[in-house]
Amino acid sequence: MKRLATPRLEALIFVFVFGLAAYFYNGYGWNQTARYDAIWAFVEPGPNRHTLRIDDFMTDPEQGLNTGDFARNPDHSEHYYSNKAPGTSLLGIPAYAFLFHVERIAGFDPVSIRGVLLNAYLIHLWVTVIPLALSAIFFYHLALRFAPDRHRALQVTIILYAGTLMLPFSTALWGHTTAAAFAVMALACFVRPGRRATAWAGFFAGLAALTDYGALPLAASLVVVAAAASSRRERLPALVLGGMAPLVVFLLYHWVLFGSAFALASSYSPASMVDEGRVMGLFGAINLRALYGLTVSTSRGIFVYMPVLLMSLYALRFVRQGSDRAFWWLAMANMLIVLLLNATFNGWQGGVAAGPRYQIIALPFYVILLAILPSGRRVGTALYVLGGLSVAHMFVLAATSPNAVGTWMGSELWFAYLKLWRALRIDLGVDPAPLAESLSVGSIHGYPTFLMRGWTIPLTDPVLGRHSVFNLGERLLGLRGVASLLPAVAGAAGLGLWMSRIARREPPSS
Repeated sequence: MKRLATPRLEALIFVFVFGLAAYFYNGYGWNQTARYDAIWAFVEPGPNRHTLRIDDFMTDPEQGLNTGDFARNPDHSEHYYSNKAPGTSLLGIPAYAFLFHVERIAGFDPVSIRGVLLNAYLIHLWVTVIPLALSAIFFYHLALRFAPDRHRALQVTIILYAGTLMLPFSTALWGHTTAAAFAVMALACFVRPGRRATAWAGFFAGLAALTDYGALPLAASLVVVAAAASSRRERLPALVLGGMAPLVVFLLYHWVLFGSAFALASSYSPASMVDEGRVMGLFGAINLRALYGLTVSTSRGIFVYMPVLLMSLYALRFVRQGSDRAFWWLAMANMLIVLLLNATFNGWQGGVAAGPRYQIIALPFYVILLAILPSGRRVGTALYVLGGLSVAHMFVLAATSPNAVGTWMGSELWFAYLKLWRALRIDLGVDPAPLAESLSVGSIHGYPTFLMRGWTIPLTDPVLGRHSVFNLGERLLGLRGVASLLPAVAGAAGLGLWMSRIARREPPSS
């Protein structure tokens, strides 16, 4: 039986993931603002306090001011709500309630411009980054069950959290990576023996579905596998019982706010986002163009953005040789189901975002397949080369923004590299800096943020330039442009090498 990780290595894994994700903050667009609005509304004094109504922020719904990602069922209520799954907002409410009251006691105004921007980052740390870093420890233990040695388990853990979309989409309040974090926790508990672990698996799977609608297939598939696999059938009641609390919250949320417990909030999005004749106004037949776009296109292709996942396809040939067949059927089924569902979605491309963001919930399944690859020079070289390229892609997206508007060859990835190159030329004095970049601390950020409040200040205002989008090299060390990325590169590389040495010294088994 594999030995558990040493506490020191676990701590380093947490610090590695937390530090890398927390280093970058890419602000907010419609998607994030819809989530924040519900948090502000619930906590701040006013007619909508202790509700999730975002009416006070919808200054012009037709124009999408503040956010266009709202939901409203006029047959049930005239109020506006976020069109997202509620998990991120529900998780953020206690954090903001604490910050709001502590800041007011300290004489700091939490609803000032600086207060809102600061609290948005702190809420993001609580809702996104901390669950992500905790899940990395779970994923490492999960990988230990299947990897040939500790070094491979650590390697695939680093690949998932630094070499996939888990990294850039953990730099803002998207919800995808929080749900994926809960999904990882669910999987790590699901493969452990005992009813208690299975109950936790149900709870975490329920939290994943509550946080991102894309995790609903995962929760359902866990129930199916537990019912079908003879080795797990007796633990099915524990799985269902564990997921009951998130399920009740999920059903009550939609029933109270939209009048139906079984309709997604996104089904009540603005008319421009919903198509008549589709299931829930969102899902239809499989779109072959979407399948191409989600897999191998330069615009959104999963294997272009994260080429290391090509090794996951190669790893499928070794599934029969691995232990726990039911788990591998679960993995392959989720990879396929998430891809096909995404290809039926009318907004399959994910809007103004980099890569196939709706595939994030399936990424842990792709990467865990890398753990069962056989040892050997060719496999090791391929993992290092493709994994290194994937890490580079994701780091550049995190540094510039996964919200980057791709204007070159239709690819946000190439646009991000182009933005970083332009920023380097500005830093070297080769190109002049445009006004917006000269007013901000750095010049690498690729996406102007939308205002969360009705502030009558321009996007070029220095307050927004310093506080709405930043990295910690800029904020804490006063570094500018590309130089602000160097502490993240050095810190991540140093921690990675340190963890690798520890993993190599640990015996593979006891």
